[in-house]
Amino acid sequence: MTISYNVAVVGQTGVGKSSLINYLYGGDVVKSGVGRPVTQNGFHPLEMEINGLPVTIFDSWGLEVDRHEEWMAELNQELKRRDVSESADKWFHSVFYCIQAGGARFQHCDERIIKKFIENNYNVSVVLTKSDYISENEEFQLKMSIRDVFGDIYIIPVCSERKVTRSGVSEPFGKEDIERKAYSDFFDSMILRLPLRSEKLMRDMRDAWLLDSRSYIGRVGMAGFYESDVREDLDKRFAQLSSDLSSVVDCEVKETFRMFGEFSWRLGYSLPSLSDIDLLKGNFYKENANLKWWEIPLLAVATPFIVVFGLGFGRKMSEKDLHTDVNSVLFDVDKHINFCVNQIRASLRSVRSKAVPLLEYQ
Repeated sequence: MTISYNVAVVGQTGVGKSSLINYLYGGDVVKSGVGRPVTQNGFHPLEMEINGLPVTIFDSWGLEVDRHEEWMAELNQELKRRDVSESADKWFHSVFYCIQAGGARFQHCDERIIKKFIENNYNVSVVLTKSDYISENEEFQLKMSIRDVFGDIYIIPVCSERKVTRSGVSEPFGKEDIERKAYSDFFDSMILRLPLRSEKLMRDMRDAWLLDSRSYIGRVGMAGFYESDVREDLDKRFAQLSSDLSSVVDCEVKETFRMFGEFSWRLGYSLPSLSDIDLLKGNFYKENANLKWWEIPLLAVATPFIVVFGLGFGRKMSEKDLHTDVNSVLFDVDKHINFCVNQIRASLRSVRSKAVPLLEYQ
């Protein structure tokens, strides 16, 4: 899994996205020629390093109200490329949606885009750019209008540039709050998306096992004479499924946690180890012990039915019973998958509570 911190910076044209990126990451990052001009459609990667940590900033082309549907189509394509079918290094790890505080208001197109990110399991932070242009009361009113729609969404007032005015010097502010929020986003990203990613992997394996098992049942001989052999082979295939479900999730969680741990270390934060929080101890997959398909009551094919209805019917009955047994097992498999997903989510929340102090409500 590639180590790279991916940040999406989104907002309407002219809200100050470029100034924000330069303020956060130093120099004239956007104007240095790295990446493609943001006047082109799409999300444009800007590659850099922070304390040795590879960072990719995805600077979106400026949203214009009369091109909103075109912009949404581009966003949908980008989100598909970064859904939970992909590993964590492909995700956006922070999403900062920029709204110009001075002389602006929260618009319907802003609402639609933020909701689209949230629907795709992203934790969005709203950055109020050019906040030095508004009073504290105006800032409060703008925050309330945003929270009327999104509840307790995190909002960060920012001034990206030092300005000299008649009334004095206005210094930049907000960078520290964004950095702290980015660190929190590491964990929120895992909590929101890693359980879903793990569930996707397990359900893909479950579906492949089901297809394989149903196909293999077709090898039952006439009158079910080889049913015991088939059951024995299905037993082995299920045992392999149980082992694979555990190992694939174990690997995915540990690799993702390792990547986010690298983020934290490079940015100067400490991170609890897996052993400290009891995330993946031996009893994590303890419910696997209950997944024994052969313990499900089986319906034997009675000899009188074979005699009366013929050998072909006997084969049909054997296959029917085996399909019934396999379908019954699916219920337990699905219970196990749900157990794992809930356990991962709860464990990651425990990690976050140990690693990230509660952010002050903005």
